[in-house]
Amino acid sequence: MTSKIYSPTIKEAVEFTNARLRLAHVPKGVAQTVVSAMVEGVGNAIRHAKVGGKPKFVLSVRATNRHVTIEVTDFGPGFSLDGQSMPALLAEGRRGIPIMKALMDAVEYVRSDNGNRLRLKKFLA
Repeated sequence: MTSKIYSPTIKEAVEFTNARLRLAHVPKGVAQTVVSAMVEGVGNAIRHAKVGGKPKFVLSVRATNRHVTIEVTDFGPGFSLDGQSMPALLAEGRRGIPIMKALMDAVEYVRSDNGNRLRLKKFLA
């Protein structure tokens, strides 16, 4: 099952993802972990991937009996996963990538002519 939503707010992204994970019978604890990581990825897209002054991105949720995959495809300047570690305790940002890496089993980011794709994958037990 794969579902997409275009440029949602954080609230819409959470509701959309939760609904898809419930339909796929993803265990609640796993779903909460996936949603937490998704919020970081969507938050980055909302803050940094603006086209014409507005965030432009696609959120995709795919769930199988083996794993959940979240993809956030944006059309902004992009970023790098390399060298991203948790910042100092009092830093005001830069925690998103380390949080996603800690919560998910795989985090990939690919830049292309068709947009920048952040892929988050969580395996089911």
